[in-house]
Order: sequence, then C-alpha cells, then structure tokens
Amino acid sequence: MGCSIARMAKIVRAILEKEKINQSIMIGHSMGGYVTLAYAGLYPETLKGYCLFHSHPYADSSAKKEGRNKAIQFIQKKGLTSFLEGLVPKLFGRTFKERGTAIPGQLIDRYKKTDPAGFIYQLAAMRDRPNTRKVLSQSNVPVCFIIGKEDAAVPEQYSLNQTYLPEIADIHILNQVGHMGMFEAKEKTQEIIKKFIHFSLGRQVTPNSK
Repeated sequence: MGCSIARMAKIVRAILEKEKINQSIMIGHSMGGYVTLAYAGLYPETLKGYCLFHSHPYADSSAKKEGRNKAIQFIQKKGLTSFLEGLVPKLFGRTFKERGTAIPGQLIDRYKKTDPAGFIYQLAAMRDRPNTRKVLSQSNVPVCFIIGKEDAAVPEQYSLNQTYLPEIADIHILNQVGHMGMFEAKEKTQEIIKKFIHFSLGRQVTPNSK
C-alpha cells in the first residue's frame, strides 16, 4: 500500500488533533515542504504561518518522474544503502563538502537502518504529487522561504520563482549552502526560523487581510 503526500498531511493533522493542537506553524524541509503545502491546502484555518525549507510547490516534470522511477528500481535491485551512498552526498553544497565533514556519512548510517519500502513509498508519493502553486498564491498567512545557492536538488532560480506568490513572504537566500541548510548553516537557519515563528505568532489578522 502506497502513501500520498495528501495522506501524509492528513496523518499530521490527526496527530495534532490528538495532541489538542488547534493552530500551528509548520516548517517543511524538502519533501516535508510538499506535505506542508498539502496540509495548508486542506487545513488553512489551522496555520499561523509555514516555511518551505529547500522546497517548492511545483509538480515533478516528466524527466523528474522518470528519475524517481529509476531511483525506485535502483533500491529494489541494489538495496537502500547503495542508493543512499549515491544520494546523500549530492544533497550538500560544494562548500560544505570541502570542509571534510562526517555528517553525510553519519546520515547514511542512520537512514540505511530504515525499511527500504518506506523510501520507495516516499519516492512514489513525490512523483505523483500535484502542483500546489495555488495554495501559495491564496495564502493569508506568512510564508518563509529558505533557499540555498548551492542547492542542486532545488536550484536557486527555481526556488525564487515561487517567492512572489504569497502576500507575505519572508525570503532568505543562503550563500555556500546546498539542500541541507539545517546542517550546513545550523545557527543561521535556526535564527531565521525563530524570528519567523515570533513574527507569525505576533501578527494580528484583521478582517481586511487577504
């Protein structure tokens, strides 16, 4: 049984309801950003703001879909560890990798212990997700964008194309950062998110707001 991005968003909502959390600020990294946008489309009244952390609203292109299919086939034939060894280093920017950090290897060791079926489900869910550009353009809450100039997974210009869509956009372009800003620029990204949360919580919505 597969799992769609929309289903993931519904699971998040079920957890929040169980914890009696009526409103939240959601931070979504990469695929988490796809889930955040699906959530924002389904439950907009429950959000005070959200952040797309190295993420975007656009559906996969035909070439990207084919890449997802090839990744699924690779895992099925050669296993998850080999897949991770090829994928994870590419998620980090050139500048960070030149420091000789052990973090990519540590992440591979952590992720390879998971069920390969989970990665296959995630790849299929990302491949099949719809375009959620309309969710951004109709947003009536602040949206934070964290963009890495060295991000090969979500190139800078591709990320910038979405920033004009919401009425209230908090845009951060990070030099020498790839797709893993929470590791590559830990303190900076923490600062950005903390300030965004404070702003979103303190914002007063009036009847005339979009």
